[in-house]
Amino acid sequence: MSSYGETIRKIRLDKGISQKALYTGILSKSYAIEFEKGKHEISLKRIEQILDQLIVPLDEFLFIYRGYSLSEKEWFSARYAEYGNSNNLTGLYSLLKEYEHRKDSLSEIRSAEIRSRIRQLNEFNQERHYKKSAILAEDQLIIQQYLSNLESWTLHEIQLFANTLDFIDYQQKAAYFKALTPSFEKYRNYDRGKQILCGFLTNVIYELIQDNELLLAEHLVNELHSLSTQLTEIFFKIVAKFYQGLIFIGQLNKEKGQAMTQEAIGILLALDQNHQAKLFEVIATDFSEKIKAAHEC
Repeated sequence: MSSYGETIRKIRLDKGISQKALYTGILSKSYAIEFEKGKHEISLKRIEQILDQLIVPLDEFLFIYRGYSLSEKEWFSARYAEYGNSNNLTGLYSLLKEYEHRKDSLSEIRSAEIRSRIRQLNEFNQERHYKKSAILAEDQLIIQQYLSNLESWTLHEIQLFANTLDFIDYQQKAAYFKALTPSFEKYRNYDRGKQILCGFLTNVIYELIQDNELLLAEHLVNELHSLSTQLTEIFFKIVAKFYQGLIFIGQLNKEKGQAMTQEAIGILLALDQNHQAKLFEVIATDFSEKIKAAHEC
């Protein structure tokens, strides 16, 4: 792998920028020459100054530096989401093999997360229901102990919590919500952070609806709407519509609620998101029956 300096040199030459134009006020001529040869390292602050001159964001620079490859965390998140959201058990088993033989703590958490998703999807495929009881107690413990020991939360922890909300019955759910609230505000204007926060809200709202916490669920549906403002976040608009439909059903406005849930499901089907559409159909049916039974008692 090339050094940071060698990578910056290639970008500089590709953009037709001279060393003098790039490094004036940042590095001396002699130091810049050696830096671009990979013989010197510089501070992150100076790298950011250089990248500002090149008009290359830091995350894009690191992507180029890695040979146009994702980081391990980005690679895992992309594969996990792709396989889990499409009910691709073969892909999840393959992903599990990447981590279960490793002995570090992060790989242990990754393995617990993947195994849990596999068990959840197997349960859904057989019974057409998600059951938290299908998840191994030891895998739940690995994830919960990790989150319980945190002093503060970054995007990794928010994503882990979001990914596992629908298959772990967190006893300290309220405490976790309180712990991540400051991070929520910090990351809402960061594009990658927004995606993770939208995913988090998607799973939290589902839990609240199942617990009949409809007022708080409706508040977070509005929050999800306000966060998903870009075209690339349209999926979360569909989710928000679906959840608003469930809330109407819970508020005994069945006709309006069913119309909204079916509209959301129809959009997913039109976009070939068949697993997600099937999952939403099951959730809507089960919730409608639950509300009906509650009001027949």
